[in-house]
Amino acid sequence: MSDFYQQAYSAALAEASSELEKISGEIEELSLRKSRIEKAVSVLKGQIDFSVPKGITIVLKKSRRTNLYVQTRVRLKDEADSPAN
Repeated sequence: MSDFYQQAYSAALAEASSELEKISGEIEELSLRKSRIEKAVSVLKGQIDFSVPKGITIVLKKSRRTNLYVQTRVRLKDEADSPAN
């Protein structure tokens, strides 16, 4: 391998390693935040009524990247949504 290509390879490897380290740190930070939020929610569950009022639909979608459920929308049910009598 010529010296030019070896230097280019080494520079690219160093850059990729640096980027992976940064991403790894961010993932660890997000994991800690997730853990803190889950603990807070578990404490608040006993103190706050999380029931959804009648006529409201909450749609949750699981994120492929974070494995968390994210509220995607809230809507009021109307007459057309109700089953026929």
